[in-house]
Amino acid sequence: MDKRFNDIPKPKYVPLEKLIGSREHKMHSNGDHRSPAERADTSGNLQIPYDDFVFEVGSPVGVMLPPDLRLGSNAGGGMAYGVVRWAGYINDEPMLGLEMDEDAFNGGYLNDVFYFECEPGKGFFARPEQCVPDERIQQMTLMDESPHDDHALTVAHDSLPGDFPPLFNVVNSKDLSLLVGRCKGIQGHHNSCYLDATLFAMFTTTSVFDFILDRPREEGDIPEYEEVTRVLKEDIVNSLRVHRFVGAAQVMKLRELLDKLGSVSGLTCEEKDPEEFLNCLTQMLQVEPFLHLSSGQSAHLYQMFVEKDEDLGLPWFQQILEQSFFQQELKLQQMPSVFIVQMPRFGRQFKVYPRVLPSFQLDMTDLLMNSPRPCHICASLAHLECISCYQQTKSIEKSTFCDACYNRKHLRLSSHQASSKRLTVSAGFQDFSSTKHLPRQTMELFALLCIETSHYVAFVKCGQQSNSPWVFFDSMADRQGQNNIPEVVNCDEIYEWLHPEKLVAHPDDRSLPPLVKKIVSDAYMCFYRSNSVAMYN
Repeated sequence: MDKRFNDIPKPKYVPLEKLIGSREHKMHSNGDHRSPAERADTSGNLQIPYDDFVFEVGSPVGVMLPPDLRLGSNAGGGMAYGVVRWAGYINDEPMLGLEMDEDAFNGGYLNDVFYFECEPGKGFFARPEQCVPDERIQQMTLMDESPHDDHALTVAHDSLPGDFPPLFNVVNSKDLSLLVGRCKGIQGHHNSCYLDATLFAMFTTTSVFDFILDRPREEGDIPEYEEVTRVLKEDIVNSLRVHRFVGAAQVMKLRELLDKLGSVSGLTCEEKDPEEFLNCLTQMLQVEPFLHLSSGQSAHLYQMFVEKDEDLGLPWFQQILEQSFFQQELKLQQMPSVFIVQMPRFGRQFKVYPRVLPSFQLDMTDLLMNSPRPCHICASLAHLECISCYQQTKSIEKSTFCDACYNRKHLRLSSHQASSKRLTVSAGFQDFSSTKHLPRQTMELFALLCIETSHYVAFVKCGQQSNSPWVFFDSMADRQGQNNIPEVVNCDEIYEWLHPEKLVAHPDDRSLPPLVKKIVSDAYMCFYRSNSVAMYN
């Protein structure tokens, strides 16, 4: 790294009583309650020089906090980060108005005077001597000045050997502050969004793919096997879990290896799709297929092919998955630990269904071959599946019957009798009765990739509770010079909006919150996990 940045002066501690910004004005962050007097002399369009730096509106900065001040997840005495939203003089003293990455004190007010707009509760005032340029951005500046035409971020952190757990213990919004903010996640570079979003989905908050990182070398592996797994684990996954940030140069190491060793060319610079990356990675590392189909085929992901059913209206993901299995006459031979499913599309643009509701819990019971299934009428062991009933109800669950219920329901339905087929049931379940409980086998949605105008982003669940929060990740959310700034934001509205009645009441996508619109209209790939199977494996 350029030695100039090794000599950056440390920001000075400022006593707590001299910090500007009070909690009492947090109420103003939700609205502008200024009087004319409060609006005076607050233009703040200045540049504030300090030492060798110039702070101006838009400058990303780090702020050294005194030991007795807590800000967001920072317990005090550490560095907090934000962006300059106002720069000027207050009482003849230079001052910076900041919008912090984490919760702060106010909405841009100081002593009843409004100075700048920011996200509610994230306003903060600081003196220039407290601040330094954000060191996460400084490394981008170095590359901007490089004679090479490769403006990737230099490696922000050293390789991290060892095992680090995913961030799956996030249970409330305060914990999310460890993950959300600018310069969080994976930095995008040279059309890398397909890979950034996929890696973020696979490794940030879940361990279901960690076996890929930890398998020892075996006979038949490529000579570079250890190098590929080391770069993936130590440079990317561990950095993501420990530092919550991965620079583009770290990702480029993996891209260069995949491009050099894999069957897909152009992985270092061209637009690609997540399935191309997944197929390349799993083939190179000889990852066992996640899915074994009744057709005898095995795969790491499942591509849904369906004809649009106008009767479905606004379909759930569960419905179109069952539709795909039904139309192709497929079942899964066994319950997978992870289930990656591509939405029904033709190319990147044409969608079979303009909107699809994600199923947070996926019922796999009726998609498994030779799995015991209950009669949907009396709950005893089912022996028959009626294709005509599925075509009417659009539900595989409602098309299974025991012999007695089937005969009663289909006594006068000769066409249904011709379309039924007997189910194969293991001998151990032959004596199953309605007095016994047959649990349904389910999987949990933990990540979702979306695409719009060839750009991939990710939604990821932070926790394993049914109401655990979700975050949205974009590896190219903003730009600084020639470099992309990644960002992770909270997605509070996901549970409030993802209901049929709510979406039917808002048929125009423009009336939806932007993140909700992405989920229902731009979904590309869903990631499901079975915690019980993953634990057994």
